[in-house]
Amino acid sequence: PRPSPTGARLQTSVNMSPMIAAIYARKSTDQSGVAEEQKSITRQVDSAGRQAIRLVFERFAAACSEQAAK
Repeated sequence: PRPSPTGARLQTSVNMSPMIAAIYARKSTDQSGVAEEQKSITRQVDSAGRQAIRLVFERFAAACSEQAAK
C-alpha cells in the first residue's frame, strides 16, 4: 500500500496561497502477475506526482522572481 500524502509548509517571505492537487488514475486491464512498479496505476500516480512537484516549483520560482523585481 502507498503511504498517505503528508502536507508540508515552506516558510518563505514569498506570499503564495496554498495549492491543492488531486490525481485521477485508472486501470483498464487486468495486471495480475505484473511487478508493482510496472503497474499502470503506479506509473500514473508517480508521473502525476512528479508533474505536481514541477508545477509547484515553477509557481514558486515565478513568485520569487516577481518579488525580486519589486
